[in-house]
Amino acid sequence: MRRISPHKTTRVLLTIASGFGIACGGDSTAPQDTNAGVTGTWAVIATESGHGLSCQFRGLEFNLNQTGETFSGTWTAPADIQCRDTDGRVVKVGEIGSIVNGLVLTGEGGNIANGRVSGNQISFELKPANASLAGTLQGGDGMSGQGTDRIEFAEPIGTIEMALTWAAQRQ
Repeated sequence: MRRISPHKTTRVLLTIASGFGIACGGDSTAPQDTNAGVTGTWAVIATESGHGLSCQFRGLEFNLNQTGETFSGTWTAPADIQCRDTDGRVVKVGEIGSIVNGLVLTGEGGNIANGRVSGNQISFELKPANASLAGTLQGGDGMSGQGTDRIEFAEPIGTIEMALTWAAQRQ
């Protein structure tokens, strides 16, 4: 049996270890993007509540494009909106009053503005609706959070603010 000197064994192991570090580690001083990615199409479910109403939105969609720590995009108006009063009765949005602006409008949707990503935290606004949202990315395909929607009714009601809870799944 041939015996290898301990000095040669150490040199061989150090050579292998340093080669492995270069191959796998790369440049550890290079900047790394630690922000989660939001680019893509997201199916959204949202619920608003306040002023004696609770409204659920289905068919809402976000189309997002991220560059670094910012993102923008578009949103499509919800296909289905159902509101209930405190007694659980279904209330048609038109029965509440004539809406001037707000997420409860059906139509084409609008733009997503002022989108920010910091780690797994996000915030953005839905325009022309007066909705501001913030939340957390869960893994790569989910996000959820809370926000507010300022709904502008025609006089005599005026503007009301409703609390918003939302969840989205990447498509």
